[in-house]
Amino acid sequence: MSFLDVIKKDTTGENEANKIVVLVRILSIVLDIFSLFSIIVSSIWDSRFGVISGAVSVIVGILILIATYNIGRMASVYCFLTWTLLWVIINLELYGWFCGAQTFLLVMIMMFYFASYANGGKKTVVSGIIFIIYMLLFFEYNEKTALITLSTDAKLMVRALFMGTLIICTSVVAYLFSHDSQTMESKLIEYNKMLKEKANTDPLTGLLNRGAAMERLVTLATNLHDECLSICICDIDFFKKVNDTYGHNMGDQVLIKIGEVLKQQMKGIGSAARWGGEEFLLIFPRKNGDEALQLVYGIQSQIRNIKIPCENGIITVTMTFGLTEYDFNSELDYNIMEADNKLYLGKDSGRNKVVY
Repeated sequence: MSFLDVIKKDTTGENEANKIVVLVRILSIVLDIFSLFSIIVSSIWDSRFGVISGAVSVIVGILILIATYNIGRMASVYCFLTWTLLWVIINLELYGWFCGAQTFLLVMIMMFYFASYANGGKKTVVSGIIFIIYMLLFFEYNEKTALITLSTDAKLMVRALFMGTLIICTSVVAYLFSHDSQTMESKLIEYNKMLKEKANTDPLTGLLNRGAAMERLVTLATNLHDECLSICICDIDFFKKVNDTYGHNMGDQVLIKIGEVLKQQMKGIGSAARWGGEEFLLIFPRKNGDEALQLVYGIQSQIRNIKIPCENGIITVTMTFGLTEYDFNSELDYNIMEADNKLYLGKDSGRNKVVY
């Protein structure tokens, strides 16, 4: 069993309570490591109080770590907060106010805020109590002589170690609680993106649906006043005959295959949408009518090459296209109607045509 497995034991769920228990265990280990350092320093400076208090601190930290496997979330937190306060007092006695042990009261505030489900008022009260404790410690230890007399360089080293330990503790707290929230936020963004795509996509062909196509046309018509825009409406020829002869399932296969061709042919050029039934809409931003016409001829050729095997042979289809260059002096609905009129002109004159 790895170290991480031991830390996460019995906390396989993904909820805040489990994170708090893991956090108590990690911080207990961090403070125990520092207490071991304190024992070494106290031994060098021959401070019996430092050795004894450091040993007691290590033992208490180990006991709290063990207790987290048997007691509840908040019980673990309260044990840790009490121990942290005693840990702060012990280190202030040993090294004095300059060491910065009092800054670990911030860790206590963070722990309580993340662990407790209390409302904002109760949390504010706890913050106020910890502030009072800070002030009491200040008046007690600001001018008090430390039990261990260190040189200026040694004091700076001890202070740096305290600050390093504080950074480790706050980083662990921040990581555990920000990582999950960021992961959740990322998943939420992806989920919203998926919902938006689903709302804007025709479920059968994977193309834009009519509503999304209209939104795109409105955006283009609003922002492309100085550039070209072409619109094409196309329709599968004799699609009812396909459904009647081969069945609606094969009709769906035809629609899916045409959707694939349109998606591939329009990639990097413009947008394709299922306009309704067997009708499709093609949008060509920054393309005038002549440029769009050549592209439509290419699409028409690809549609003719479609071959869908079925029980009764091979299904082939053709399409009729109505293409118009957008007139910015006219309403959007009028331009769409122009493309639609050209489509029906092509169907009335024999189908399998591009009318521009």
